[in-house]
Amino acid sequence: QLARLLGYFVGDGAVAGRTPEFINADPEIVADFKAAIAGHFPTCHINQHGLHYVVCGYFQKTRVPGTQKGNPVARWLKKFNLWGKKAEFKRFPDVAWRWDKETLKEFVRGLMSCDGSIFRTQNGRPRIEFGVASEGLAKDVHHAFVRFGIVARLYRKSERCWRVQITDSESVARYQAEIGWIGEKVSRFPTDLPQFRSNNGHLPVMVWAKVGQAAAMQGLGWSKLAVLAGERSHTSKFETYNPRRNHGLSQRRLGVFNEVLEDWWLSELANPELYWDRIVSIEPVGEQHVYDLAVPSGANFIAEDVLVHNTSLTLNIAQHASIQYKIPVAIFSLEMSEQQLVTRLLCSEASVDSYRLRTGLLKDAEWPRIAQAMGALSEAQIYIDDSPNVSVMEMRTKARRLKSANNLGLIIVDYLQLMQGRNQENRVQEVSDISRGLKSLARELQIPVIACSQLSREPEKRTDHRPQLSDLRESGTLEQDSDLVLFIYRERFYNDNVAEDKRNLAEIIIAKHRNGPTGKFELLFIDEQTKFANVDRRRGT
Repeated sequence: QLARLLGYFVGDGAVAGRTPEFINADPEIVADFKAAIAGHFPTCHINQHGLHYVVCGYFQKTRVPGTQKGNPVARWLKKFNLWGKKAEFKRFPDVAWRWDKETLKEFVRGLMSCDGSIFRTQNGRPRIEFGVASEGLAKDVHHAFVRFGIVARLYRKSERCWRVQITDSESVARYQAEIGWIGEKVSRFPTDLPQFRSNNGHLPVMVWAKVGQAAAMQGLGWSKLAVLAGERSHTSKFETYNPRRNHGLSQRRLGVFNEVLEDWWLSELANPELYWDRIVSIEPVGEQHVYDLAVPSGANFIAEDVLVHNTSLTLNIAQHASIQYKIPVAIFSLEMSEQQLVTRLLCSEASVDSYRLRTGLLKDAEWPRIAQAMGALSEAQIYIDDSPNVSVMEMRTKARRLKSANNLGLIIVDYLQLMQGRNQENRVQEVSDISRGLKSLARELQIPVIACSQLSREPEKRTDHRPQLSDLRESGTLEQDSDLVLFIYRERFYNDNVAEDKRNLAEIIIAKHRNGPTGKFELLFIDEQTKFANVDRRRGT
């Protein structure tokens, strides 16, 4: 109710004067407004002047001892940086982007019920509009709709009028179901909304060429593809077929075509979670807090980082040690979840495309490989712990148990900088403490510990981008404690003109070897399976 009340004040509130006012003619909205004031601000009373509802606080003489002076509602509005704002300067409060979906819904519902409208256009289509003088508020509403999967248009109608418009039938229906209205607008379009076909969200015309290529690879012409996809019931040499390739291609139609073609790239394009729209312009808005990146549990993202697949290499080592040599392996994954690691291991062992496994587009010949890989992994002693922010002490306790019960032979940590150290006042000292702890753990259990580590940005600044020992991030103790330091270098990430036969090669640099020589060697990285493999020079593969 408080979220709706705040929406009322943002929409039809006069909050730039001496006393908060609410201006509205809908009896149901006014009743809800009064109930919210009475329930949450019992010391206030409302004076009505026509359509103006003035929220008055207690007078000085009648003020309850121990309470603050002034209007409680005004003080409440100040917390959201709304009090004193004229219409053209109103915005969503910053905290709104951290609310849960239900609270944000009530706020938007209250705001839209005041300043929004729903009506039928001349051609019978339903339309929802929101018009205000504040550019920022219009952008906030437009952004909030994205949270609910609603596609809307933001534009400037006049000097002091910004408008947000929902015209797509599916988005109108989603607004009705996800947000809704208060008051008289609830009765508009009370039953199922009429459905109209729209060209909005269609894929660009250039996608037709990709469909044609996929069909040609299977020896299909457009007419035959249409028959197999169910668009036509028969073919005739006397009848022509026009797929209208000069028009945009809908995702539904592309999905039907791809049921025949089974092309993984086309299935990505047909994903209903995507909405296709032409980019008209890109305008800088400065540095701002971002609240709309949904980060999966256990995942970490580093902006502008160079992806060299440290996790893939360590997983391949674990897979090889546990399956080929029957060595029990413990993987402490602070970056990826257990499910993600298992999927990677399965794809690597079965040599299947990880995308096709996730989307269920496996070919018939790949199922036996999946079954065989599952059998091999089920017998392998790989123990995965994806607890976040694990400390060295917690890791030592778990490793000791595995060593005692299962004769643990290898520990992998992905990655070191995500661990929690005892000394948290200084980051360098904390990483040093973690490094020494892992070294002590390896010596105590007498087994190797492989720890992934971040690098600094220095390799990107040098002409030769190959990493060096000095690039180990946040502590020189990592170099000191390590017996062996390996770096992965992939030329393709720094050079777009790399030769085709070297695009998938990874250079493994042995930068430090306490008991042997340093040097380098090459491995093949198979992108679609996210795994490393040996290079067969005799066959050129």
